[in-house]
Amino acid sequence: MNSQITRNGKILGGYVPNNVISAIEDWDIKDIQIKVSCDGASGTEISSIDHTIFEVVPAHSLRRFKPIDLGFFDTRTAGAGAVIEDFDFVQPHLSLEEMKSAIAAAQKVAATNAVLAKAANEKSKKTADAAALKFNQDAAAKGDAYGLFRMGERYRDGNGVEKDLAKAKDCFQKSAAGGNQDAALALKKLSE
Repeated sequence: MNSQITRNGKILGGYVPNNVISAIEDWDIKDIQIKVSCDGASGTEISSIDHTIFEVVPAHSLRRFKPIDLGFFDTRTAGAGAVIEDFDFVQPHLSLEEMKSAIAAAQKVAATNAVLAKAANEKSKKTADAAALKFNQDAAAKGDAYGLFRMGERYRDGNGVEKDLAKAKDCFQKSAAGGNQDAALALKKLSE
């Protein structure tokens, strides 16, 4: 019943028949999920038990655990095995200097990511604004009352287009004529 604890192809520890788990790398491991199975003579799995050890195995150490209660064996059992299916890392062991260096590196990465995220958001906003402007322009060109109203707002406020109160008034008038009450109010405020 030997099994290795691996992650990304790297051996991190193992489980041996005498209920010992070893953590051979630089990380503590915890919540070790073990599957114990009983196989028939053909190698087919007859039954299995999943068991999780909710304890920590410190880095570079061996830890003995209580035997896993397998219950009753099927009389057809020809062999049994244990496989470590999963586990979690607790944390890497770092010296104070390594920790300070890791924190500084993480802060640099966070600062860089913040700059990149801001640039991506600005680019995304520009793309969205350009798409919205085109949508409003196309709708207004077709005589759509809402599209005309939005273009009236854009010309009035200089949003995506150059500010032009005469064009704003024209758009609001056409939109109001199409039944848009918001355009009628905007036209009234524009005339005041």
